[in-house]
Amino acid sequence: MEHFFCEAVPVKLAPSAAAGARGPIELTTELTDMEDGSYELAYTLPVRGQYELAVKLFGQHISGSPFKVPKN
Repeated sequence: MEHFFCEAVPVKLAPSAAAGARGPIELTTELTDMEDGSYELAYTLPVRGQYELAVKLFGQHISGSPFKVPKN
């Protein structure tokens, strides 16, 4: 889907990773059309911490975005 964009913003990272990850991180994602008007998004966060996950379609946040996401 060409108008889909996803990025994670580190909010609080594990101490060992905090120095290397600042600002938004564009994620590699897998988007699956569930053929019922919804989509399933799969992604992997690079390091432990807390993130805000922004999901946009046609430049606008989808409902509920940005989401708070923990990475344990």
